[in-house]
Amino acid sequence: MDYLTKKSKIKDLAIHRKKDRMIGFPEGYVQVPEHFSYVSPITEKADNFDSPIMFIMQDWRSKESGKKSPKIVSEFGYDPKRKTNKVFDNYLKQCFKLKRKDVYITNAFVFVKTGDISASIKGGVNTKEYCIKEYTLKEIEIIKPRLVVCLGKYAYTEITKVLNREKHSKKNWVNKPFFYKDICITAICHPATGESCAGSKEAYEKQWTDLFKQFRSLSQIKN
Repeated sequence: MDYLTKKSKIKDLAIHRKKDRMIGFPEGYVQVPEHFSYVSPITEKADNFDSPIMFIMQDWRSKESGKKSPKIVSEFGYDPKRKTNKVFDNYLKQCFKLKRKDVYITNAFVFVKTGDISASIKGGVNTKEYCIKEYTLKEIEIIKPRLVVCLGKYAYTEITKVLNREKHSKKNWVNKPFFYKDICITAICHPATGESCAGSKEAYEKQWTDLFKQFRSLSQIKN
């Protein structure tokens, strides 16, 4: 699939998301602002449709955090000064020699949740699995990267559940990936809690370096 076809299909999926009411929007969830072009606003500055690597975060923002977010988030989909984004961007540059614009990033939950930024996504299995089936897996199929990286437990848990794959402990996420339609899927700790999740700064750095080794080994495989 060529670049422009991928872009067109992703935008079609975004149009579908804009019209979607997710079985009546349980738990008070709402749509992201209308002007965003993609399934998740986080993609606005990370929309390389030919990227060989794709990252999946948890969700974009909540209703309460949206009231406090700087204007740049509403305009461009993310705040480059926020710690989570700075950590991610730094590791991406350090380990992969890439910038955000060089990759494709999306979120596993594509609507705006209730509560603050750290609030859990409610609504049970129907809400979570619905978004994975209706959007995330379709994005993976369209972009067709060599490697998909789930950033954190939420995305990893929900994708393994939907695809009926074995779920490993976080210490084995990188070392025990699985495949979906010839695409390798793995996970590392979310950049917001990377060091505490992995156990130390060194352990989190190792997740990223192991991730790069995995990506490099996949890149050496000819189709």
